[in-house]
Amino acid sequence: MYDEPHRVGPLLIGDQPLPHDADMEASVLSCYLQDPVKVSDQLSDLTEESFYVPNNMILFRAMRELTNKRYDWDFAEFCNYLYDLNVFDQVGGMEEMRNLRNRVPTIANVDRYAGFVANYHTARKLIRAAANLQGLAFETPAADINSLMDSAEKEILDISRTKNDVGFQHISTMVDGALKNMVGVANNDPECCGLGTGYRGLNDLIMGFRAEYIVFAARPSIGKTALWSNIFKRIASYGHPVGNITLEMSAEKLTQRYINEHAGLNPRNIFHGKIPYNHWYPEAEKAAGYISALPIYFYDAQPQIGDIKRRCRELVSQHGVKIIGIDYLQLMRGDGKFFSREEEVASISWEIKSMVKELGIPIIVLAQLNRGAEGGGSGMSSIRGSGAIEQDADIIGVLERDRETDSEEAAAVAEREEGIKTKLVICKNRDGATGIVKLLFFPHCTRFDEETRISNEDIPGH
Repeated sequence: MYDEPHRVGPLLIGDQPLPHDADMEASVLSCYLQDPVKVSDQLSDLTEESFYVPNNMILFRAMRELTNKRYDWDFAEFCNYLYDLNVFDQVGGMEEMRNLRNRVPTIANVDRYAGFVANYHTARKLIRAAANLQGLAFETPAADINSLMDSAEKEILDISRTKNDVGFQHISTMVDGALKNMVGVANNDPECCGLGTGYRGLNDLIMGFRAEYIVFAARPSIGKTALWSNIFKRIASYGHPVGNITLEMSAEKLTQRYINEHAGLNPRNIFHGKIPYNHWYPEAEKAAGYISALPIYFYDAQPQIGDIKRRCRELVSQHGVKIIGIDYLQLMRGDGKFFSREEEVASISWEIKSMVKELGIPIIVLAQLNRGAEGGGSGMSSIRGSGAIEQDADIIGVLERDRETDSEEAAAVAEREEGIKTKLVICKNRDGATGIVKLLFFPHCTRFDEETRISNEDIPGH
């Protein structure tokens, strides 16, 4: 006897059948029986689980199996195959098979029939997921609710991705798109080069921000948060929404930085009364007006990775952000129990990597270097917490400069409100070159400029 068809979940919720359309299922099978060669590829997104009626599941499964053995089978061969499987009478015998074959007059509408079947399958999966989550919500301890919420969102998104999955694709279908992308990169087409970083040297190395996991690391008080906010302001100035998830600095404090950087104001001079109110406030007000019009979004997230992932999804779904920054990695906490902090950070790093793939946008994560980097050894292996970050990240940049307390020269430059020479060392770039981006850092207003000043119009990709 043929094995029972595989089915995920029950046929009923209470006394109510789950959503389905038996007529549409039969129409799909009718088209398959009429011309298996033409129809088979058009049904590549369907599986036996896509069918609700048990006999329809059996028939579709048998058709798929026979197609794998002989692509151009005919009606008589299929009936014989059902007979060999000992299910011919179970599915209605010869009369039912003939009725099924003649159910629709043409295969022209097979895509529409298959679309209905697939959509009802999605509806059933959503209902079953909701019922499962309802049960888990009753049983889950309060301490694990964040993890449950993340699982719930992921399950719904997995259903959505499965619905839109195009299946296996032959390399020949990719060639035209690959060549078009290469031409676009050569011509600095923004659609192909990723988001412009706002800094020519950085663009030259990484060709813009694409859907990658990017880590910017530095010792404390070097300016990694400032670099992040400078980049995001430049991206937002071209109309691309950006999302800031802040674990260390409040959204209001970060906004003050945006205003001071844009206006070139030194907050210490303001707060210590060294500049008259009527001198600095008009500039601050003008900068605030400019900043408020930019598509910049903040979220003061909880440190748990589950909450951060939910906020990332909200930023993309509700505000259409094109890039997200998280400040900073070592403040994040994993969901669940871990034997060591290194294991926890490795889990967090992998979750971020997965989030990049899920959302299809770049995510920049700031990170601190360990104490050994104070002596000058500030390679990517010095990132505090776990070697998994070094392995998972697609791009790693390490910010290096003298602090004002490190040298008299740096202190004097900062006192004159001039730029301190700074290097952003791209020490890992999975799809491109490594190298050094030379910058100038102005500590008084937390601004980064290129060592060779250029105008925004000169930035490739814009």
